[in-house]
Amino acid sequence: VTYGTGAFLWANAGHTPREAPQGILRTIAWRTDRPTYAYEGFVMYAGKVLEWLGARLAVAGGAVGVAAEAGKARTSAGVTLVEAVCFQVRAALETILSDQGAGLPPIRVDGGMTRSRYFTQLQADVLGQALLRSSMDATPYGAALMAGLGAGLWRGSADLPAPAGGKERVDPDPAATAGWNQRY
Repeated sequence: VTYGTGAFLWANAGHTPREAPQGILRTIAWRTDRPTYAYEGFVMYAGKVLEWLGARLAVAGGAVGVAAEAGKARTSAGVTLVEAVCFQVRAALETILSDQGAGLPPIRVDGGMTRSRYFTQLQADVLGQALLRSSMDATPYGAALMAGLGAGLWRGSADLPAPAGGKERVDPDPAATAGWNQRY
């Protein structure tokens, strides 16, 4: 999942074209010797929601400022802002996986919103699933690798270099996960 102005979810759908679940797009992810398909779900407004909230509350720094303030708060005094992005991502992931009969695999995330530990923890809690947060943006890196592959820098996908940088694991808090699932 890449979290930017919107949130974009991709799941590898293999080499055989199949009908995508309702509300999910099927697209070609890449083509080397044969096409590899992907299912794509999206949330129209992700980081844009935080920008909007920051403007309404006059919080400096836009989305980053809102996430930082939420992370600093010691208590909500009983008030909860339900981050719709987290639930929309959950719904899209559940839809993508509905025809596969499998639970959620490890979720790899990147993008601007994932720089907020508060947000990534909330998303892990709502999903009830660990997130693997990349220290780099995967979309431009993947595009560069595919361009290099097409230009003949590597013989095949097995020769592609591993992504530089690490991944931070964000595990869901079992108590928070149970709370979200009971309420919503």
